[in-house]
Amino acid sequence: MVPAADTSGNVVIDGFMPLVYNIGLDSINYQLYKQPAWRGMVKSITEVKGPGGQDLAEPVDVFNNMNSTDAWMVTTFGNRDTKPLQNINLRNNIGLNDYEIRFTSAGSEYYSIHDYTGIVGRRSDTLATDKVPFEVYNTGSTGYDYEQRLYVKVLDTANVDFNWTQNPDQKWEPIFAYRSADPYVEPLPPTSGNISPNDIILNNSVIQGAVPAEGTVIKIQTYKPLSEGDVFEGKVEAPNLNDLNLAKSNLKQISVFPNPYFGANPLERDKYQRFMRFTNLPSQVTVRIYSLSGVFIRRIDKDDNSQYLDWDLRNKDGLPVASGMYIAYLDLPGVGTKIMKLAVIMETQFIDRL
Repeated sequence: MVPAADTSGNVVIDGFMPLVYNIGLDSINYQLYKQPAWRGMVKSITEVKGPGGQDLAEPVDVFNNMNSTDAWMVTTFGNRDTKPLQNINLRNNIGLNDYEIRFTSAGSEYYSIHDYTGIVGRRSDTLATDKVPFEVYNTGSTGYDYEQRLYVKVLDTANVDFNWTQNPDQKWEPIFAYRSADPYVEPLPPTSGNISPNDIILNNSVIQGAVPAEGTVIKIQTYKPLSEGDVFEGKVEAPNLNDLNLAKSNLKQISVFPNPYFGANPLERDKYQRFMRFTNLPSQVTVRIYSLSGVFIRRIDKDDNSQYLDWDLRNKDGLPVASGMYIAYLDLPGVGTKIMKLAVIMETQFIDRL
């Protein structure tokens, strides 16, 4: 969500105008507009490591989408339409930090919740008899040199069996995570004690499908607004005007605007300076324009570093062309050729001077 702002007064450095938009804050404000109850904003839930802890080339969005092995997804407790992504942040405590659910051989001791009363996890709950195959961590807002392990609670929706159970709809029982005192201590006490609602971080997280393989890491990320002390560094590389292989691969990006030309072009200054503009061109190109019957109309040459070439909608004799379809044959030395269809619809001509 980039704001449409007037940039005419901005600083220009070496021909470039650096602009920084607070996209994180814009996204948070947008979510607040949709649902004022949410304070911290969940941006995404992704699989960042697959089975065996293998780093994925690209994170996989697993919220209501299947993971990289097409075996499981993450959703939330209840109906999907009424329990959106932000339901993970039901207590509004997620803040700007990121979190990870790591599937390990050691797993976590956890407390079993047997009473969903709207204040899940606040009451004292009983230690389960087994372990869940994952650990939950708060990894901070920057991802550098910080992590805090969280306690885990599981809502026992199947029956009071003190096990993390899969329901008939393939959903595993909902996971809750809350703050722990540093350091995290195992084994846990027999009961959790009554904790503050301010300590509950992750709510209603549900794995649907198979249990993720050991080594899998699910990352929960939040939007990060700009803050004092943030530093940005940009590097602008000079264009390579002699890369013919790149030019060949970009042939499909050559286009013409407007097409069809319908009486005017919004870039025109007046009705006497009509044109259609070819864009994304290499430095050298020759454009030959023909009618559909093959009659030669106009040749236009370009030999400069701009990406544009304009046809003024006139023929080789300097007269305006008639409305109709035309063929543009582009010859790009060392690159190739391209054929484009052009539609021209001229406005009605009137004599306005004698």
